[in-house]
Amino acid sequence: MKQDFSRTNRLTLAQCAGLYLAAAMIVIGCTPPPGANLRAEPSGDAGAPTVTDTRLCAAVATYSLATGDHWDQRAAIANATLNRFRKLGMVPDCGPTLTRIVGAGLNTYRWQASLDAVDSIRSGSYQLPLACVRADTVSPAVAGSARTHCVIADLAFHEGGAR
Repeated sequence: MKQDFSRTNRLTLAQCAGLYLAAAMIVIGCTPPPGANLRAEPSGDAGAPTVTDTRLCAAVATYSLATGDHWDQRAAIANATLNRFRKLGMVPDCGPTLTRIVGAGLNTYRWQASLDAVDSIRSGSYQLPLACVRADTVSPAVAGSARTHCVIADLAFHEGGAR
């Protein structure tokens, strides 16, 4: 029996293939990178996974702290967060915060921008002003603070925060 692949059937096949490809891309895009430290053990928040992956937790901090659509601010937050992790010698569990972000409705643009900022700092492809490079603490900008050497938008970046 001969199959009839008319224009309508071809469009339907193309649409199904497109949907399949889109679903596969979503699964691939949501898969954590190899070596990501994701465990399904409960942490402080009941039901929240324990997440201590450097990239993901730095992106969580960047997503949470950025006050606007400022690339340099996101990069400075990512840098300060990574510096803090190095100073602590560990990555604190960001699973509960990540769970809250997802539960509140993840803004995909902000999330991708946060991941991009972390990646650009880690790779060295984005250079911050020297006044911001050693910061390991982020706080709201306060006029006249003696410790503040780097201010981007309404956030101040400091070096030597308390452990």
